[in-house]
This record gives sequence, C-alpha cells and structure tokens, in this order.
Amino acid sequence: MISLRAKILQRSNPLKTLAKVPDFNSNSSTTSIRSHSTNSFYSNLNDTAYNVAIIGSGAAGFYTASKLLDKRSNINIDIYESLPVPYGLVRYGVAPDHPEVKICTNKFDEIGSDPRVRYYGNISIGKDLDLSVSKLRSIYDFVVLSNGTSAAKKLNIKGENGELDQVTNAQKNGIHSGRDFVNYYNGYPLSQSLFHNDFLSKGSSGNSMIFGVGNVSLDIARILLSDIDTLSKTDINSSYLEMLAKSTIKHVDIVGRRGALQSSFTTKELRELLKLPNVKFKFDFAELKMELDSDYARNVLSKSRQIKRKIDLLLQYESEKVHTSPAERLSNAINDSKSNKEKSWSLRFFMSPTSIENHPNQNYQIINLTKNNLIVNQDLSTKLVAVPQSQVSEHVDVAFRSIGYESTQTDGFPFDQVKKIVPNISGRVFDPSTNDLVDGLYVSGWAKTGPTGVLASTMQDAYETAFAIDSDIQNHINSSNSSSYIKTLNRSDIEKELESSGVLGKSINYSQWIKIKEYEKKSGNNVGKVSEKVVDINKMIEIANS
Repeated sequence: MISLRAKILQRSNPLKTLAKVPDFNSNSSTTSIRSHSTNSFYSNLNDTAYNVAIIGSGAAGFYTASKLLDKRSNINIDIYESLPVPYGLVRYGVAPDHPEVKICTNKFDEIGSDPRVRYYGNISIGKDLDLSVSKLRSIYDFVVLSNGTSAAKKLNIKGENGELDQVTNAQKNGIHSGRDFVNYYNGYPLSQSLFHNDFLSKGSSGNSMIFGVGNVSLDIARILLSDIDTLSKTDINSSYLEMLAKSTIKHVDIVGRRGALQSSFTTKELRELLKLPNVKFKFDFAELKMELDSDYARNVLSKSRQIKRKIDLLLQYESEKVHTSPAERLSNAINDSKSNKEKSWSLRFFMSPTSIENHPNQNYQIINLTKNNLIVNQDLSTKLVAVPQSQVSEHVDVAFRSIGYESTQTDGFPFDQVKKIVPNISGRVFDPSTNDLVDGLYVSGWAKTGPTGVLASTMQDAYETAFAIDSDIQNHINSSNSSSYIKTLNRSDIEKELESSGVLGKSINYSQWIKIKEYEKKSGNNVGKVSEKVVDINKMIEIANS
C-alpha cells in the first residue's frame, strides 16, 4: 500500500516544482507581479485562474489567503463567514484591553480589499445551510476549512449545568462556559442572551471561581476585577460595563488541577494581573516552594525558559512583599488600607471540583473540591491522584470553566472524533477510512491543529496549508495529466452558481463590512470608546444595506 507521504510526493514533486516556479523577483518583462497590498491587477505566464473557497474569516482564513495571494497572481479567493462581520476570535476572543493584538486586522482589511478576494458574510456552510461543502467543491478548485473551534470542553461533574432561569432562559448557577462569557463581553451576537444584567450582583459571598489556568482564565479574572474607567475606553460591550458597575464580586480564585509548573498562562498575562491597580494577590508560596523542591521541578525549569520566567515572577512577587523591615511592612499595610484594595485574586493549584450544590432559593452555590497529588514516574511522566481526606467546600456567586476548546465536525469533511481535528498532512485533508487524500480539501487553523498556540503560530500553520495548495497548483501546471478536481471556472460562472443558490441575495460583502466597522467606530467615539460593537445581527445587516 502506498503511504500518504508517498501520495503527496506523487502529487507534488518538490524538485520539479522548484524548477518550474517563475522567478517573481526577476526583472523579466514576461512576468509582472506586485504585492496584493497594492490592489492592482496582475498578469502572469499562466492565464488560468484558480479558485479557492475559504470557510471562516478568522486569523487562519485570512493568513491562508494572504500567503496564496503573495504566492500567485492567478488566483481568486472567496471567503465565507456565518456572521456578517469578519475576524473571528480576533474580534470576539481577544481581550478588549489588548488592542495591540488586534492590529493584525489592518492586514486582514488589506486582504479583504484585494480585487482577487470576495467576502461572503452572513453565509453559513454545512448540511441544510446556505451552501454545502459538496456545492463548494463542485465550483471551486480548492476548499479550505478555517472555522476554528466551536465547542468549549466541560468538567463533566454533578451540578455543572446549573438550572434554567425561567425568566431569562439563561443558565442559572452551575459552572458557566468561560468562552461564552468572553464572547458576551466582546459583543458576540449569539452570546448576548446568556448573561443577565444582574449576573455579577445577585450573589452574597462576593466570590468567583474560574477553573483552568490558561490565558483565557486570567483574562476573565482581569475583566472581572478591572476598574470601569479603564475598560470604558476599550471596545468592550457596554452591557458588560453596566453589569460590572453593579458587580458585588470582590475575590476571584483561579483553580488548576495540576501545579504551577504545568500551568499554561504566559508570563505577560500573569504580570498584567499582578499589576492590576488596587487588587491584592493571595497565594500559598509555601506550597509553590514544595512543588519546586524536586528533581522533576528542577528538570522542567532547566529545559524551559518560559516556565522559569513565570515561576521567577511569582517568587519575585513574594520577595518584594516579604523582604522588608517591620517598619516598611507597617507602612505598606497603612498604604494598602488607604488605597482601598478591597478586591483580590488567587492562584490555587492541585485542586479539582467534584460537584456543585445549587440552591435555587439561595443567592450562592457551594462548590466541592478535592486536593490532588502529582505523582512523578521514573520516566518523568506524571499522573494526578486525588487526596480523599482533603475535601473543601467554597461558597461562590459565579463560576466559570476555561479548560480548552475543541472542534466539531463540518459536514463534508472527515473528522477525527478522538483528536477533534480534521485529519490532515500539512493541511491536505485525508480520509482515515480509505487512507487517501481528499482531492481539493484543505484545512488550516485550530480545525487542523487543535486549539493550541497564539496568532504567530496560527499564521505559520496557515502558511503551511497555503504552500500545500500552491504546490498542488504547480503540480497541475506541470502535469500532462490534469487533475480532475481542478475545474478553473470563470468567476462569472461561480457567481451564477452562487446566485442560483440564493447566496448573493443575502450575503454581506467587504465594503459593507467596512460600513459596519465605521458605524461602530463612530458610535464608540460618541461615548469615549474606541468602538461600540453592534451586537445584533439584524442591525448589522441593516447598517450594511443602508
């Protein structure tokens, strides 16, 4: 049986490809290539235009498009998005007080305005939706799935789902999805009904708990504890500001099953939370030192500068607080009392929730937790063992989980139900049931890799997929036996197919998105914010068509 790797090499011989690729840096008069950022039209040695459909307008989709545009002039790209507006997690996942991360949207707008790119917002792809994947495959040469992850992992413990509020139809008590909450305060339309205005103010304990020790958990804690005046200048949802103004949350626990060495938050996020004005950090430094006093810990720290920097920051925080004279400690205590540090947060490691006791007639809930021991094997692998006699119970007003995301299957694409990704090799989709590549299907982003990495890694991953497509195009050019799945339809023929499917009548193009974006900026500026996102889909469409 021919291996998948061999099949890929048969499809695209790297040496053969390199020999045939035109030199885009040469001064040859036969080739005129300019960066797609110029919005100019192109000529090429090969007049055939290849058509690519990208499902999803987040970072992975745009970066895949960007590299394809850079690699080839003779390419047309159509980007499909279920919402009227693009950017995906960059718009709805990045913290509102991190505007520097969103600078990449300038590049995305440049790509969306390229004459070779068309944007179809408000179009859902899948079975019984606006367009099926099989329909896309019938009119495009290449179809790329870049729709990220749509589901948040659950703890799967008793009481996690809470109850349904009969008035608001939203979840009451239990452990809420951190992703839903992030979507809410970032203005994601489908999450606006999940959290009522009194969500942070109807409890009596003043405590919140977040399960998971990644950056999203630290983001949520920071947004819960931040000063309203600071957040009010960002593009955060104004409804959240109203909720925060009434908030009675005074303390946030961030809870992890494992230890500080296994935590996945970054040093940058930790430093931000440690420096939050008028907020105290409460932490068991003795437990941390016990964790670090082992050969396993020393081995981890010696191999990872990132982890070492994070641990050093925690230890530095302790030294700054403890290594002072009695007079200095008294002075600091007086200053703390004057600064009204009534809010606080903590990191609690080696703890797992076992159940939640929801009390319908009480304005709090009880979360039961158990202490864990981390057992290190001789091969330095680890496993968790619960300590039965170390059960604790906490009164909590609101609780969140942020323990990871996972993709769900898009009809028309193979799916690995264990890894929760689309099976692929370097972005080329394959079907495990046949051990064959699926002609014309590709994947990029978290649907390809799982929910790992940051924007930089998403970009590199998307580039890999784009290189695979470009290589297959070059192989098609070089080969005497043209690939049957490559159709190279005229763009007008594709538009006719889309019109007959009803897409053109309801889709939002990129110029219309820019109109929505300008409306949001103007609305925000009127109230002293950088932007005020439109949180209603019908309103978005109304603005786009105005």
